[in-house]
Amino acid sequence: MPAYTTLVNQTAQLSTVPGMLVIPNNTTDSVVMKRMVSLIAGEKMPEIGTETQNTEGIATVTAWIAQPP
Repeated sequence: MPAYTTLVNQTAQLSTVPGMLVIPNNTTDSVVMKRMVSLIAGEKMPEIGTETQNTEGIATVTAWIAQPP
């Protein structure tokens, strides 16, 4: 199943961060981005093995969310 149908405008079911997983053209409110940039335990993604932000990964996902559907 394409990522667009499983992530975009879908409510986060198991996340500690409430909201929509990916909101097109809205990186600020998309749960995926909030979790990727967070370093707070229980909120950050991935949950384990992360002490710094992956700037390249963040830039890639930001560009994907920002592109027109």
